[in-house]
Amino acid sequence: MSPALFDAARGWVEARLGADEGPGWLMDRRRAAGERLLAEGFPDRRQEAWRLTPLDRLRKAELEAGLGAALEGAADLPEGVVVRSLTGSPEAERWLGRVASSPGPFGDTNTSLFQAGLLVVVRKGVTLTSPIRLDLDAPSEGPLAIHPRVLVVAEEGSSVKLLERHSGRGSSLSNAVTEVVVGPGASVDHVQIRRPRVYGLHVGTLAVRVDRDARYVSRVVALGGRLSRLDISVDLVGRGASCLLEGLYVAAADEHIDHHTVIDHRVAHTTSVERYKGIAAGEAEVVFDGRVRIHQD
Repeated sequence: MSPALFDAARGWVEARLGADEGPGWLMDRRRAAGERLLAEGFPDRRQEAWRLTPLDRLRKAELEAGLGAALEGAADLPEGVVVRSLTGSPEAERWLGRVASSPGPFGDTNTSLFQAGLLVVVRKGVTLTSPIRLDLDAPSEGPLAIHPRVLVVAEEGSSVKLLERHSGRGSSLSNAVTEVVVGPGASVDHVQIRRPRVYGLHVGTLAVRVDRDARYVSRVVALGGRLSRLDISVDLVGRGASCLLEGLYVAAADEHIDHHTVIDHRVAHTTSVERYKGIAAGEAEVVFDGRVRIHQD
């Protein structure tokens, strides 16, 4: 019998801390995330941010360590668009773990353990009319815990549409982190679909940095799952930056869907809008918790 998830994850992270794989900057970030997790541990329902999340569905899950999601990016991309493996690129060295700088225990677990990652770069001034599709499917074998990682960099004046799909299988856990950098004057329209299946588990972190005169649109669709939670943080760091966060969720039976959003207005003349709606049937539970922080001056 496999150990319960929280104990197993600590063991996976401890083992990874002793490994020496990849470039030095990545190892430093893995170790920092792993040491935070081991020091602070996983949350419980006494913490306000997790009070309404049925953590026992995660804590008691008996899962094996998976090698990773099947990460598939778009093919036949135009010039000025890069979709490739995450590590070993200057964009990853600059931004990985810097946008999601406080990802919490599950984000730290992802940083410590992710093995397969996907980088999307849209070069300066490039405009895409067709969306880039990213499929992050759990392996068919299971029950497994996987840790998909995606970094999107839209350079100055670029425009891109993304379709990111997370599909679970059986009773697997997908613990995913997506970081998005929206450069000055750039535009990113980002659709994320989560469908972890009836007995599946999904914990997601989406962290976004929006620069001056840039625009970010998030449209999240959550379709069921034994537990599906997404934490979104958006940093509006440049004058004229804006974001629109929209969500649609559907839950039935005893499914549970959580959305937690934090928008930081770091500077003046920034704009944010949020709209979340959903349907809950049977004994399903849904949670929406949204915060907007207006910083001094």
